[in-house]
Amino acid sequence: MFCPECRDEHPPAATVCRTCGETLVRALAPEEPGAGDAPELVWTDTVVVLRSTNLAEVLVAKSVLQAHGVAFEVRGELLQDLLAPRFLGGYNPLTGPMEIRVPAGSEADAREALTHAVGPFEPDPDGDA
Repeated sequence: MFCPECRDEHPPAATVCRTCGETLVRALAPEEPGAGDAPELVWTDTVVVLRSTNLAEVLVAKSVLQAHGVAFEVRGELLQDLLAPRFLGGYNPLTGPMEIRVPAGSEADAREALTHAVGPFEPDPDGDA
């Protein structure tokens, strides 16, 4: 069974989409070319809205930004796993903390959303972020 709205696949016995509540259908109509394609983001002017060595804090921040519809990227998240597996201590001072960056135009929205979730982020005194 499939959802005609969000196009999720469900078990055969399901009748309602668990994601959006739409009534399920047996088959989906083909998508039109280009339908559902997200606009390409250009990451030329970004600002750091969170810098942290705490994985839990980064995960909460990602969830909050996603819920508020703010586009973001996380720098250093996978590098921490590669060079300092979290299960062995979690943070490698050689790679530095993880950073969440947003487009400059979304900075105010991102900071407001994150302030309620993880507290205010104070930029470095040298203006690095």
